[in-house]
Amino acid sequence: MAKNPFNVKIENDLYHFFNLIPKMKNAKLYLVALVLALAPLFPITSNAILVDGSNAVDMLGFYDDNLENPSPAWDKVDPNVRNGGTNRLGISISTSQAALDSVNNRYFLLDNGNNRVLVYNLNPDNTFPDKIPDNVIGQPNFYTNTSAVTQSGLNSPSGLAYDAINNRLFVSAGYGMAGGASRVMVYDVSTIENGQDAIAVLGQANFTSTDSAVTISGLHGPRGLAYDAVNERLFVAQQQGHRVSIFDVSEITNGEPAVNVLGQVDFTSSTGATTAAGLSNPLGLAYDSGKGLLFVSQHGFGGASGPAANRVSVFDVNVIANGEAAANVLGQTLFTTGTGAVTQAGMSGPRGIAHDPVRDYLFVSNSSRVTVYDVAAITNGENAIAVLGQADFTSSTGGSTQTGLYGPSGLVYDTENDHLLVLDDSNNRVMIFDVATIDNGEPAVDLIGQYGDDLLNPEPVYTKSGANNAPGKLGFNIDPYYSSVVLDDVNHRFFVTDTQNHRVLVYDLNEDSTFPDRIPDYVLGQPNFYSNTAALTQEGMTYPRGLAYDSDNNRLFVSESTGANRVKVYDVAEITNGEAAINVLGQADFVSGVDAVTQDGMHSPMGLAYDATNQRLFVAQDEASRVTVYDVAAITNGEAAINVLGQADFETVDNTTAINRMRAPKGLAYDAESDLLFVTQASKHRVTVYDVAEITNGEDAIAVLGQPDFTSADALTTQDGMYAPEGIAYDPDNKRLFVAQTGFGGIRITAYNVAEITNGEAAINVLGQADYVSGDDSSTQSGLRYPTGLAYDATNNRLYVNDSGNHRVVAFDVAVANSPTEVAAQANGPNAAKLTWDANENLEETEYQVYNTSTSEVVATTTNTSAVVAGLTPSTEYTFTVRAISLADGESYVESEEVSVTTAALSTSITMTLAIGESAGFSFAGVGEAHTVAIDDIDDSTPEAPIAEMTITSEPVTVNLGVGSSETIDTNGDGHSETTVLINSVDTGSNEVNFTLSYVPMPSSGGSGLLSLPQTQTSTSSQTSQESATGETTASPSESESGFSDMGGHWADEYVVKLQGTGVVEGYQDGSFKPDDFVTRAELLKMVVEAFDIEEADSSDYPFTDIDSSDWFNYYVTTAYMKGFINGYPDLTFRPYAEMNRAEALAMILKASELNIVTQDLVTMFPDTLSTDWYFDYIMFAAEHEIVHGYEDGNFGPHDRITRGQAAKMIVVVMDILGR
Repeated sequence: MAKNPFNVKIENDLYHFFNLIPKMKNAKLYLVALVLALAPLFPITSNAILVDGSNAVDMLGFYDDNLENPSPAWDKVDPNVRNGGTNRLGISISTSQAALDSVNNRYFLLDNGNNRVLVYNLNPDNTFPDKIPDNVIGQPNFYTNTSAVTQSGLNSPSGLAYDAINNRLFVSAGYGMAGGASRVMVYDVSTIENGQDAIAVLGQANFTSTDSAVTISGLHGPRGLAYDAVNERLFVAQQQGHRVSIFDVSEITNGEPAVNVLGQVDFTSSTGATTAAGLSNPLGLAYDSGKGLLFVSQHGFGGASGPAANRVSVFDVNVIANGEAAANVLGQTLFTTGTGAVTQAGMSGPRGIAHDPVRDYLFVSNSSRVTVYDVAAITNGENAIAVLGQADFTSSTGGSTQTGLYGPSGLVYDTENDHLLVLDDSNNRVMIFDVATIDNGEPAVDLIGQYGDDLLNPEPVYTKSGANNAPGKLGFNIDPYYSSVVLDDVNHRFFVTDTQNHRVLVYDLNEDSTFPDRIPDYVLGQPNFYSNTAALTQEGMTYPRGLAYDSDNNRLFVSESTGANRVKVYDVAEITNGEAAINVLGQADFVSGVDAVTQDGMHSPMGLAYDATNQRLFVAQDEASRVTVYDVAAITNGEAAINVLGQADFETVDNTTAINRMRAPKGLAYDAESDLLFVTQASKHRVTVYDVAEITNGEDAIAVLGQPDFTSADALTTQDGMYAPEGIAYDPDNKRLFVAQTGFGGIRITAYNVAEITNGEAAINVLGQADYVSGDDSSTQSGLRYPTGLAYDATNNRLYVNDSGNHRVVAFDVAVANSPTEVAAQANGPNAAKLTWDANENLEETEYQVYNTSTSEVVATTTNTSAVVAGLTPSTEYTFTVRAISLADGESYVESEEVSVTTAALSTSITMTLAIGESAGFSFAGVGEAHTVAIDDIDDSTPEAPIAEMTITSEPVTVNLGVGSSETIDTNGDGHSETTVLINSVDTGSNEVNFTLSYVPMPSSGGSGLLSLPQTQTSTSSQTSQESATGETTASPSESESGFSDMGGHWADEYVVKLQGTGVVEGYQDGSFKPDDFVTRAELLKMVVEAFDIEEADSSDYPFTDIDSSDWFNYYVTTAYMKGFINGYPDLTFRPYAEMNRAEALAMILKASELNIVTQDLVTMFPDTLSTDWYFDYIMFAAEHEIVHGYEDGNFGPHDRITRGQAAKMIVVVMDILGR
């Protein structure tokens, strides 16, 4: 065999192509898996469709512990939690404690208001490298504060002690709580994981028991802890038990018994007493390991909780006898007195204590101070030697300053740095004092828990006191009354009124008006983010309520109600924190705040709306029951209103339920296109609509929502009713009105189609509730609690809600539908086009319309993501869009970008793709009759070999074919099978079938059966000649060299002669060759094997179910299969008697030849052969090397059946290439 002269081998024939389909599907799965794996890194943002009761998609105000780019923490939302609640920076403490690990350099801070222990990794010298905790115990993260009686959870913890030798942390929990557990949890902190399990528990038999008990193993209100490292003893103060229990913790068994008790004579007594041996409300403990002394602070509660003590008892615990007497007392001169006193010797409510072992100092927190005692030699009732938190020993006023304290509790002494760390409860901070030398009332040198505006490198602020570092950037404090949000979609900013922090927060947005993060960038009304002072000044604010934005002039309008009664105007072209307003309405100056029902006055202004075209500002005034209108083209402070709605004049307050009256208007929305003003009236449970193109004072409303008429005012939780509406927003693109309702039992947001308004019309959607009759408030992702201000983002189809009762802003996706994306169109033959698109997150039941922009008509409607447009003209360009129809009203729609397609030219071979249920028309070139083809179903009972079920009309013919199968059918009903159907692929995922329809004309007498061509005269002879389908021209009939009776003068004679001479063909018994008969698969295979001298490759394993060893062609089929140039069909058949088409025959011949096939021109030579066809390379190669030629019309006819003569020519030409 000659060496193959070509370079590139074609790897796939028809059967390889089909075998690749499962692999391609797997590749798709791998890709999907990869996309899913990367999804958290590259979150997909898209608009969901508005569905009743749907979840919010974003939130401001409650976050996780990421300080750089916080994410919403939906389970954190609580109506009783303000300013964002628990976070990583702040603390919330009350009678708490801390511990210092000087060995491993860690500070443990008991943040008992958040049911957690914060762990700060320190520098080697025990100083703080930053103010951000590194780990948390008792919670799985830094933003939850759940109280839990579990192995990992904490409930009302109050005491801490650290064992440096064994790396154990002891945490007391459950003080004074019904079902509060009363236990001490033991943690292994050699390494710490957030929310880790405790390793042991004292006071309870297990981690889920909650009994308080005055027993040898039980605890009753455990508070302060102290640890004796030498003797491995743990001291546990119990406030309600009026005792200190001592446990041997060298080895701990859950619920083990105490070994000793102080304050009581036995383990079952619990009476508080101010005696030498007694204790009353013990809170804090400190242990002097050098002397073996235990210091016990006792509070001054008095009454039923035990007698007032106001003292520190000192016990010698080197050897303990149950109920032993104290050796000394501080704060009182006698053991039997307990009067509180703010003096040098006295105490008032002592709580925390700490011991300095080097100087033998004792620090005691009491009142709003820390007193310092020299206890080297103790005298009962001795004077303190110094005081912190106050300038002298007789002052006790709490303060939020660098020198002041307010209700301090737990104390920790740092011997390495001579620092005293003071848990300053009412200021929710830890003050750090340098006590190497002490000056009375000296300032703190550092602080933990109260910071400025820098979240990543927080700096101390000594004037703050709010729990959890509030106020700050991470939350809101919004009262359950009217508040607002507004979007600047020109300069991409978002404004929020944070009412009880007396400020407006400003968020810079991305260019598409989405949030780059959830951290505000600027603040108005305050000089910084950590101040919240109400101020009636040009810079300050007091209870800001409404907002409106003027994008043309970059002005922000802010209404202020209680005590201010004004609207301030800010220039926000560039914003500086705390900048001064440029104008004021409702007052003559910036320091006045009187309420007035006059033309230039205001009384409780609330919602605002701005008319950019006419530069008018609309102001809803709650207590004045009116809306006033101002010309703000040029503003003069305190200028008069130009119009009034809701009242007949500027001085009247008439709350009548009428067409021209109002009561308690709150929210406003303006429709610029129609000059309509929408006004919510909370007390009348309605929204009134005014035509404000030209305003007459006290004019009638033109429509009403929420009530059937203008004289009704019923509070209703129904689809057409309202209950205390306040917030309102208008969607100009889809003509929708959103109304926030705040009535008890009627909490929700309803949406209305206001393209045309009918009084009392029904809502089309509801948010905050699953239906129109529910109205309970909720703090969930889908719920609301007193929603007020609304803002609509037209760019992203989002509704922002100031959910004031939950102190948050939530965003809902409210798209009527999303614009279909990835729209593609392809010609589906000459008379149809197939469009496909991506649903872009639309709901499954969304309806789509295919719109022909050329004819301005809808040409297809479907709920699928593909459609076939039929009845088109061949070779014509069409342009379409795909519309997604709103589920809310069934009319509104959003539209895709345009896509164009040109239908195919008329041909005798048409390739199409249709899905189940789709149909399309077709007709062949030169044949006038039109037909329709439809996919009825796909039989996938055998997954590896699905069967397409299809019908072709006008004379209905049904065919059932698998991939690679073909059938020639009679579609005209004239008895002639003129249409061949070939199934190219069946996709059971998309339910699509790709197939080719080929026209088979009536064969002429003696013709090839493929094409009848007109006879032509040559220039030299009168004999006729006929061009074969391969393009050869030979003389008219004469005697053939082959001796076959029917080959004389036939164009294929020379090829048959060569094959006959090599023994490849023999002909029939009647002496004929029948060159124009169609060749079968078995016949062609025999010719190929013998022509190319393919050696036998025998096998006892017959690969095909329809081949028997006795069949004459068995040898050829088996040899070809073993040589690898045939594969058969997916159903394990070979179909030896099936006729072959030209593409199949060419592929078989070239595969058998083992030629390495490379094509020089990738541009198709034939209109009916596309580069995407499996046989493209075979045909291009064969054409380039003149193995085949096309038809006279320029087509190749790959699906036309091949004759014996044509096959002979293909084989002989290939033999010549191989040098045979």
